[in-house]
Amino acid sequence: MVHPSEKRCKWKDGQVYLAKFLEPLSIRWSRQLPLGCVPTTITVKLDPSSRWSVSGESQ
Repeated sequence: MVHPSEKRCKWKDGQVYLAKFLEPLSIRWSRQLPLGCVPTTITVKLDPSSRWSVSGESQ
């Protein structure tokens, strides 16, 4: 789990950036976040097939 305030990731304009990545992760969201919602926790995983899985939690 990564908290967005840590330097390992960044949440900007609805996209997730990982440290040392110039481009955001290409994410196909399964559902839309409510307008103005900013995640408090983001979990990012890379599976053996090189597919990213991202989940978030907000308050």
